[in-house]
Amino acid sequence: MPHHAIIFDLDGTLIDSERVWFEVYREACARQGRGYTGEHHARMMGKSKEENIKTLQEHVGIHMTLEELNAIRVEAKERLFAPGLLKTKRGVESFLAMLVKHGYRLGVATSSGKEYREKVLNMTGLRKYFEECVSGEEVKNPKPAPDIFLAIAKKMNADPAKCLAFEDAPAGVASALAAGMQVVGVRDQLFLRELPGAAKIIDAYTEITATDVERMGV
Repeated sequence: MPHHAIIFDLDGTLIDSERVWFEVYREACARQGRGYTGEHHARMMGKSKEENIKTLQEHVGIHMTLEELNAIRVEAKERLFAPGLLKTKRGVESFLAMLVKHGYRLGVATSSGKEYREKVLNMTGLRKYFEECVSGEEVKNPKPAPDIFLAIAKKMNADPAKCLAFEDAPAGVASALAAGMQVVGVRDQLFLRELPGAAKIIDAYTEITATDVERMGV
């Protein structure tokens, strides 16, 4: 098998959640008389809480404490878990099933917390496809540092240079590249049109096959 493991980010990569996060942040900023655009949200995607606070201050003009940010995140999760709102990216489950059928080992590397990660994966029925998972709270440095991708590779006893990562955010792409992995970018047309460094970019999982993955073997 050309890749020792295939690693997926969670929000925006496996699940179509960024629109919910965007709306909650937009409403929070509006309450303080500030606009929050798709460009602002693109800067937030895949980043740590501390980096998000910095982005809101420098690019939106809002000074927010960690407690205030956590309150926004709780609101976003409550909306996301409302009946019928939590959806996977188009074609993702069929793609995961196909990879497992071809003998690939799958993992998750997400900046989100473990409790949130497990709830999302179980609610969507995707948990059964993944051998191992690592969350941001389990590593020292957040994306774009390589820590989380190196941690999941170690946990799966895989050579990072023989792993392929799927990511939707520039910080995540940079993190996987820094770990020595090739990257497939999962684009969201509402927020991002470019993912620098990705070897291939898709808008849905119906656009990639096991053959495409094999051709990216390193």
